[in-house]
Amino acid sequence: MISVGAAAYLSCENRILGAFLFSVALFAICSFGLSLYTGLAGYFFELKNKSELAVVWLGNLAGSLVGSLLIRLAKPSLSEKAAALFGVKFGQSIVATAALAMFCGVMMYTAVRSFNESDSGTQSVFGVAVCIMTFIMCGFEHSIADMCYLWLAVGSAGTLLRGAGYILVVSLFNAFGAVAFKSIT
Repeated sequence: MISVGAAAYLSCENRILGAFLFSVALFAICSFGLSLYTGLAGYFFELKNKSELAVVWLGNLAGSLVGSLLIRLAKPSLSEKAAALFGVKFGQSIVATAALAMFCGVMMYTAVRSFNESDSGTQSVFGVAVCIMTFIMCGFEHSIADMCYLWLAVGSAGTLLRGAGYILVVSLFNAFGAVAFKSIT
């Protein structure tokens, strides 16, 4: 689903519309009870089996690969947009990347909690959409979306290796941001 959201975002010339359409991915994930690393990370201490988070991350990695490669085959023009996006990401310092990833973790935890605790369908859609739009418009780093962009952009082993390190940093700090925010709310 995140591959679909990434494709929607990359397909839109209007960033606001693209950010809004990206939110359909998290709404579908929450509605169908699917597992998303960044949605689960904030609940790490409630997990009975802590390794579940790693299994979900690996599943999201595999899902992002399959989804993004299919999108790459169907819409090759999105690869150029994803490569440009990753060029910007590679230009950030590790401190900036970590901070942007932590804020995304906060927004993802807030979106999932909003969905889970809402009293109405309108409230759950609004909570998810606003949080997703906020993280995208602010340029916060989402590890699973970044996986999708990387799979779309990858053109060389160097890009893949550098991207893998980048994804690991973002994943770690997505979880840290979500857990830290949950602990104070």
